[in-house]
Amino acid sequence: MSLYKELGKKIFRWIVVYYTFVFLFATYFISQQFITLILVCLFHKNEFKELTFHALKIQFDNQDSKWLWEFPEYFLSLILSSVLTIVLTLFISKFFSKNPFKYLGFVRLKKSSFIWFFYFLLILIANYFLSSYLKLDYQLDLKHSNKTLLILGFCVFGPLVEEVFFRGFLFVRMNDLLNKKYQWITLFITSILFASIHLQYDFRQMFVVFCIGLFLALVRWKTESLWLPILFHVLNNSLAFYLLY
Repeated sequence: MSLYKELGKKIFRWIVVYYTFVFLFATYFISQQFITLILVCLFHKNEFKELTFHALKIQFDNQDSKWLWEFPEYFLSLILSSVLTIVLTLFISKFFSKNPFKYLGFVRLKKSSFIWFFYFLLILIANYFLSSYLKLDYQLDLKHSNKTLLILGFCVFGPLVEEVFFRGFLFVRMNDLLNKKYQWITLFITSILFASIHLQYDFRQMFVVFCIGLFLALVRWKTESLWLPILFHVLNNSLAFYLLY
């Protein structure tokens, strides 16, 4: 009987993780769209008579539809939705620990952790040559975006919320349920989910994102801290921004 109870508890915990993941992701994703839509309506209300929103695209009257991220307001919504999701993640983490910041991985780095800067440099070089070999084009039409909001959204808040979410909360919860065994399961699942949210890329680009996510998850595991994954993610996006825009 105790065996069934233990199995039932484990299944229940995994269900809680699943629905918490869906809830947090939905909050981030839907609030991003909702805020963008409101801002577009406010700042472009004189440019259209009818607005259509469908599948991450906005269309004014009979004009060609545009992706959400082609509007300058998108990056302001990204910042606001990131702050909302981070606060919500910290609040939920308090149910598992008295110190949600420490629980998510905001702990002091060990001196031995800084060797990962060298590995990160190798990853950047490998990413450059892989992207060149596959002839990947990460260009997005961002010419109308506010540069300050673009930098804050793409280079700072985007990486921050993704790390708190994937290498913070989800990483820790999966490790807790697996009793820190089968670490490779946590590494791969968090990396696959991380790659899957980058809907603006094709399959080959998502594979590159998966590889970067796997490296960041490995850094999170080996350093037992979230600081380096955040820093590396910010640096990676900042370098991409510099090279592309």
